[in-house]
Amino acid sequence: MKKLSIDMELLLELSSFDTRGTGQSFINIKNGDISYIPKDIMDSIEKNTELYQLEEWQIILLEEAREIHNNKDKYIYIPLIESEFTNEVMIDFASNINDEMLKIKLLSLIGESEHKFNIELINHDIIEEYYDYKDMRFTEYLINWLNEKDIMLYN
Repeated sequence: MKKLSIDMELLLELSSFDTRGTGQSFINIKNGDISYIPKDIMDSIEKNTELYQLEEWQIILLEEAREIHNNKDKYIYIPLIESEFTNEVMIDFASNINDEMLKIKLLSLIGESEHKFNIELINHDIIEEYYDYKDMRFTEYLINWLNEKDIMLYN
């Protein structure tokens, strides 16, 4: 198993539907560096089209995207965490709430809208507890995913 130091906060952010955006994310399996490439830049590399009038930061990302595209064996794609797992986390959190009325309300919102679920948590002043729980569960999920990719974390 390969040991890598990986920025778990960044990995968590780039694997979550809420915070990733439309780009693609990759881990360099040689050094643990994480890359995020905006969709338009990755598309231009894959379709071999030119981008014009790029700003300096876009040129840097374009070079990084070329590196990833030309050295696919050095990178693994970071997938988004599946909505089924997110729903499971929401169910587990809601199931442990002592207030039966709130528990029923939260469980009824799962699968309908995570936004409505979060609003209900905000209204009951427990959103931070949920975010902590969600981050913990997502981190466990990502560590298992890394292990499946034959990667072990070390810091």
